[in-house]
Amino acid sequence: MLDRFGGILKVQDLNAILRHFGEQNRWQDLSQLFYWMQLHGKTSVSSYSSYIKFLGKSLKPLKALEIYNNITDESTKTNVFICNNRSQLSGQKWKAR
Repeated sequence: MLDRFGGILKVQDLNAILRHFGEQNRWQDLSQLFYWMQLHGKTSVSSYSSYIKFLGKSLKPLKALEIYNNITDESTKTNVFICNNRSQLSGQKWKAR
């Protein structure tokens, strides 16, 4: 479906879908959408922030930290919302062990 309609959707639209999947605990759909967004250059600070937050909620803090560590754009990586979500993962990382 993304291959058919994804090109006409704006980043804001995709972010709304991303948040919806996260709120519904649809972790596989959430991950597939995020990776599609990355592949097609349709991510934003909001995309990363939401994805990292929901990965933490799904008890995958190590994966969330991996996503954070792979952010290449310094302004995205140091964004206050992303840093806040990342800092919340630190406690979860140890709880998940």
